Amino acid sequence: MEDQTFLFKVILIGNSGVGKTCLARRFIQGEFPVNKGATIGVDFMIKPMIVNGIRVNLQLWDTAGQERFRAITQSYYRSAHCLVLVYDISSQPSFDSLSQWCRDIENYTS
Repeated sequence: MEDQTFLFKVILIGNSGVGKTCLARRFIQGEFPVNKGATIGVDFMIKPMIVNGIRVNLQLWDTAGQERFRAITQSYYRSAHCLVLVYDISSQPSFDSLSQWCRDIENYTS
Protein backbone atom coordinates (compact mmCIF):
# COMPACT_ATOMS: atom_id res chain seq x y z
CA MET A 1 0.00 0.00 0.00
CA GLU A 2 1.27 3.47 -0.86
CA ASP A 3 2.11 5.96 1.90
CA GLN A 4 0.40 8.83 0.12
CA THR A 5 -3.17 9.69 1.10
CA PHE A 6 -5.52 11.28 -1.41
CA LEU A 7 -8.20 13.77 -0.40
CA PHE A 8 -11.53 13.97 -2.20
CA LYS A 9 -13.99 16.74 -1.41
CA VAL A 10 -17.64 15.73 -1.86
CA ILE A 11 -20.43 18.25 -1.27
CA LEU A 12 -24.05 17.36 -0.51
CA ILE A 13 -26.49 19.97 -1.79
CA GLY A 14 -30.26 20.28 -1.85
CA ASN A 15 -33.20 21.93 -0.14
CA SER A 16 -33.40 22.28 3.61
CA GLY A 17 -34.81 19.24 5.38
CA VAL A 18 -34.19 16.67 2.63
CA GLY A 19 -31.80 14.57 4.72
CA LYS A 20 -28.30 15.67 3.71
CA THR A 21 -27.04 15.58 7.30
CA CYS A 22 -28.65 12.21 7.95
CA LEU A 23 -27.02 10.74 4.83
CA ALA A 24 -23.63 12.15 5.80
CA ARG A 25 -23.81 10.93 9.40
CA ARG A 26 -24.99 7.48 8.34
CA PHE A 27 -22.12 7.12 5.88
CA ILE A 28 -19.37 8.62 8.04
CA GLN A 29 -20.36 7.57 11.56
CA GLY A 30 -22.71 4.66 10.93
CA GLU A 31 -25.54 6.34 12.83
CA PHE A 32 -28.80 7.86 11.72
CA PRO A 33 -29.62 10.96 13.78
CA VAL A 34 -33.30 11.15 14.67
CA ASN A 35 -33.76 14.74 15.86
CA LYS A 36 -31.25 16.75 13.86
CA GLY A 37 -31.76 20.50 13.48
CA ALA A 38 -30.96 22.46 10.34
CA THR A 39 -27.33 22.88 9.31
CA ILE A 40 -26.07 26.45 9.65
CA GLY A 41 -23.71 27.32 6.79
CA VAL A 42 -21.58 24.22 6.19
CA ASP A 43 -20.26 21.31 8.20
CA PHE A 44 -17.80 18.65 7.13
CA MET A 45 -16.72 15.20 8.21
CA ILE A 46 -13.84 13.01 7.06
CA LYS A 47 -13.97 9.29 6.40
CA PRO A 48 -10.63 7.54 5.94
CA MET A 49 -10.92 4.69 3.44
CA ILE A 50 -8.79 2.22 1.52
CA VAL A 51 -9.76 2.04 -2.17
CA ASN A 52 -7.89 -0.50 -4.31
CA GLY A 53 -5.04 -0.46 -1.80
CA ILE A 54 -4.77 3.35 -1.80
CA ARG A 55 -5.49 5.49 1.25
CA VAL A 56 -8.23 8.03 0.63
CA ASN A 57 -9.73 10.64 2.91
CA LEU A 58 -13.26 11.40 1.80
CA GLN A 59 -14.13 14.89 2.99
CA LEU A 60 -17.92 15.06 3.01
CA TRP A 61 -19.36 18.58 3.18
CA ASP A 62 -22.91 19.00 4.45
CA THR A 63 -24.40 22.30 3.29
CA ALA A 64 -27.34 24.33 4.54
CA GLY A 65 -30.28 24.19 2.16
CA GLN A 66 -31.90 27.46 3.21
CA GLU A 67 -31.88 30.26 0.66
CA ARG A 68 -30.16 32.65 3.07
CA PHE A 69 -27.05 30.42 3.13
CA ARG A 70 -26.79 29.85 -0.64
CA ALA A 71 -24.08 32.47 -1.18
CA ILE A 72 -21.94 30.81 1.49
CA THR A 73 -22.38 27.26 0.24
CA GLN A 74 -21.89 28.18 -3.43
CA SER A 75 -18.37 29.38 -2.64
CA TYR A 76 -17.43 25.77 -1.84
CA TYR A 77 -18.54 24.32 -5.19
CA ARG A 78 -15.48 25.28 -7.22
CA SER A 79 -12.99 23.23 -5.19
CA ALA A 80 -15.21 20.13 -5.00
CA HIS A 81 -14.35 16.86 -6.69
CA CYS A 82 -17.99 15.78 -6.58
CA LEU A 83 -21.37 17.40 -5.91
CA VAL A 84 -24.25 15.18 -4.81
CA LEU A 85 -27.80 16.44 -5.29
CA VAL A 86 -30.13 15.29 -2.52
CA TYR A 87 -33.91 15.46 -2.48
CA ASP A 88 -36.71 13.97 -0.40
CA ILE A 89 -38.76 11.42 -2.36
CA SER A 90 -41.84 12.41 -0.35
CA SER A 91 -41.46 16.11 -1.28
CA GLN A 92 -42.25 17.14 -4.85
CA PRO A 93 -40.96 20.71 -4.23
CA SER A 94 -37.54 19.33 -3.22
CA PHE A 95 -37.42 17.36 -6.49
CA ASP A 96 -38.60 20.36 -8.51
CA SER A 97 -35.78 22.44 -7.00
CA LEU A 98 -33.11 20.16 -8.46
CA SER A 99 -33.12 22.13 -11.73
CA GLN A 100 -32.16 25.30 -9.82
CA TRP A 101 -29.45 23.41 -7.93
CA CYS A 102 -28.11 22.18 -11.29
CA ARG A 103 -28.04 25.75 -12.61
CA ASP A 104 -26.14 26.81 -9.50
CA ILE A 105 -23.61 24.04 -10.10
CA GLU A 106 -23.12 25.15 -13.70
CA ASN A 107 -22.74 28.80 -12.65
CA TYR A 108 -20.37 28.29 -9.73
CA THR A 109 -18.13 25.45 -10.88
CA SER A 110 -17.04 26.74 -14.29
